[in-house]
Amino acid sequence: MSTSTLNWFPDRGFELDLDVLSAGITIRMAAVPVPADGTLELGAGPVALNNVDILFKAQATVEGCMGQLREASVQLRSGALVVTGVLEDVETTELHEFDVTVPTVIAPSAPESGGPRPQPIDEDSLDWEDEHTLESMVMAAPKPAQGASEDVADDPGVSQKGLERLLEAILAPREEGEASSSPEPEPEPEPEPEPEPEPQAQPELGDQLMSAEQEALGFLQILIKREELELEEDEELSSLVSGTCEILALPVSPERKASALSEWLLDQPAVADLYIADDDLAEILSQW
Repeated sequence: MSTSTLNWFPDRGFELDLDVLSAGITIRMAAVPVPADGTLELGAGPVALNNVDILFKAQATVEGCMGQLREASVQLRSGALVVTGVLEDVETTELHEFDVTVPTVIAPSAPESGGPRPQPIDEDSLDWEDEHTLESMVMAAPKPAQGASEDVADDPGVSQKGLERLLEAILAPREEGEASSSPEPEPEPEPEPEPEPEPQAQPELGDQLMSAEQEALGFLQILIKREELELEEDEELSSLVSGTCEILALPVSPERKASALSEWLLDQPAVADLYIADDDLAEILSQW
């Protein structure tokens, strides 16, 4: 069932929690700022959500495959929330427009007008070396949308691909077709062919490569073995693998990554305690 909640905070205004399951698409949003100063503005016309917010604070699927929400608007209409926008299929890059009406719960304290209106995030100001950026933009992302297939929800490769797509969207040029100012390098002369080496036995591919999920699990097992990570009773490491995968893949220094990982682990219900300092954790990450 599709549901939505418009929470209200006197210091920052509306924040939207949303679950949509409709016509082959699923969308989940968590704490997405809504730039409207009250219910009257929300009812007057579609209010566009900030693209950077929905890139990082929304999860989606299209026909069971991982999707990416590209744009979205909301409007109050007859006591329900009308949500419109565009979804991209991450695998095929195909775009899908959607228009759904979702039952909504509005915080009783929300005013008709005059409240704070969240300001859009300046993309140029994002700093991946900043702990606050990591926490608010990546670590606060919701879990996969309801109705996602188990293969999508459990596959760390798909999760990593989704994160890469997010970073590409932020770092991409503002205008399509923007040409690079650097000249193309001159082609180098082809080297003389070398004699073919004698064939040698090659190790099995499975011995050479590890999936992102296996790497994350191995990292967590090291912390457990060194008695630097303690789980709550009856909890399993598997519940920590997905989030650890995303943090290990972040394009930041080992020090920032260690700080983000330790904060995230301590926030997880499965974790009883973490006994390693950020400096020591960063040293392990630098060699990982």
